[in-house]
Amino acid sequence: VTCDRELFKSIAKLRAMKALTWQVLVTLEKEDFFDSIKWVARASWRDFTCFDAASNILRNATALSAAFIGRADVVESLPYDLLIESDAIVRERAQRLALTSQLVLQQEANLGEVGDAASGSFALEELTRTLGEQAWTWMQRLTGGTSSEEF
Repeated sequence: VTCDRELFKSIAKLRAMKALTWQVLVTLEKEDFFDSIKWVARASWRDFTCFDAASNILRNATALSAAFIGRADVVESLPYDLLIESDAIVRERAQRLALTSQLVLQQEANLGEVGDAASGSFALEELTRTLGEQAWTWMQRLTGGTSSEEF
């Protein structure tokens, strides 16, 4: 799952994907598979710019925060110079910052420690529900319009 600079939408996207996966597994009577799924979230380079590396640092941090709050099991960070041609020193610094920004958010901000940081937030719950319902509708269209009982 890619997370981007849209914090709340990225969190809701991850949560909706988990809810949809759970619903599909319940429908198929395979709920026991849910715990074996590893949720991998990655900062999206789609919003990165080749003109301002500092903006990329902030966008990456926002995406990582969304991944942690959305409860991804694995979070992948991107170096801020991804779209910029840089020398070895800058490249090494960018890779180190990509790693340390993950550690700061996880260990110092405790984003990886909270059970469900988004739980109870009306706005996030509503956005998650909306995204989930839209995705479920698309899934029904792709499967030929079957209902949830027939899925």
